[in-house]
Amino acid sequence: MVGAHGKAQTVTMMDKRKAMETEMDAIIARLTGPGGPGLQGNLVDAQVCSLSLVGSKHCGF
Repeated sequence: MVGAHGKAQTVTMMDKRKAMETEMDAIIARLTGPGGPGLQGNLVDAQVCSLSLVGSKHCGF
């Protein structure tokens, strides 16, 4: 039998897992959306500028 502490830990871990899966789904949707590189494409350009930085002051584009 699992004690209350064990159940609480399990519920916390399940909540974290759900949050991670939700974040992964959002990332996948962004990558596979129109104009995205897909799941097989490069996540950085030839100048090694992360696609998420394009247009920002951290990237020269």
